[in-house]
Amino acid sequence: MLALSGGAVHAQQSVTIRAGKIIDDLGSARSNVVITVRGTRIEKIAPYVPRTAATYNFWKYTVLPGLIDSNVHIDSHFGAAPKALSRVNVSGGAIAPSP
Repeated sequence: MLALSGGAVHAQQSVTIRAGKIIDDLGSARSNVVITVRGTRIEKIAPYVPRTAATYNFWKYTVLPGLIDSNVHIDSHFGAAPKALSRVNVSGGAIAPSP
């Protein structure tokens, strides 16, 4: 896989991650695997073979690929001032700046 950047051609480096367990998007789990990532994509998931070199060794951990930061506060947003506006105001029910 090649990426063009500023007129030059660069081969994307792959990263290997040894994981104790991986849980895929269907909820199935595989144990003791090596995940190969190139760029932003998972290229391969294979069983771990002893003495396989890994960029990151997370053999004690479970890997959950594809998660996004879902820490979203739907009840508030930012207005023109850099303070959050809350949709819930216990004193009067109207939108008011958060303290």
